[in-house]
Amino acid sequence: RPCSQKHSINEPDLESQFDAELSKRTILPQFKEWALEALADQNDVETTDIEAVLASQNRAIESSHKQMKQLIGMAAKEMIDEAEFRTEKKELEDKIVTLEEELEDTKRRADSWYGTFTRTFELAVHGRERFMNGGIEVKKEIMADLGSNPVLLEGKFQFTPHPWLAPIENGYKQLEDEYLKVRTQPERIQKAAFAAISTTWLGVRDSNPRMLVPKTSVLPLDEPPICIEHLQF
Repeated sequence: RPCSQKHSINEPDLESQFDAELSKRTILPQFKEWALEALADQNDVETTDIEAVLASQNRAIESSHKQMKQLIGMAAKEMIDEAEFRTEKKELEDKIVTLEEELEDTKRRADSWYGTFTRTFELAVHGRERFMNGGIEVKKEIMADLGSNPVLLEGKFQFTPHPWLAPIENGYKQLEDEYLKVRTQPERIQKAAFAAISTTWLGVRDSNPRMLVPKTSVLPLDEPPICIEHLQF
């Protein structure tokens, strides 16, 4: 497909733009440690919640199968006519399919949410270094971890950041400045100051929208408005 754009971009320029986006979402290692400590506690609560949801979904599926069995029994005893039987049977079959899909989706989320959070904080600490020093596959992985729908529009890299990265971009920088300032103060006052910064940071982090599993997409080279010359991504 012919490219409709007047601008293209070379690899160094693209890497520079992407590095600028990563820098907005980069944190110091100590902030990662604070977040993961809190995340470990949250994992226990999340696991309990997910188990309750799974139990409820399994009960709903079991109930629907019982209704199907009763419906077949009624049809066998000619308590309902053929047309009514077929209609209700189709409705129950569709309901069971939907419930089973929802159950599998819950299982996928249960398996992935903790890993996605930890991967997010790994990106926030080491993403820039890994991107600049890694090969093509590493760069694609980092792009997918940072956001979705990446495009090159008139020579500018654009994408949709994952919503759970927003608190880092919007609420982190001031806390980092405070943290670096505290590090220069006497040790006797650092502990309380660091505790206050940690509490604020965890409050910022907990303002995240609930995380969904990100799509592992990279630059979709077969879709407009992308125009890339001599670029291997």
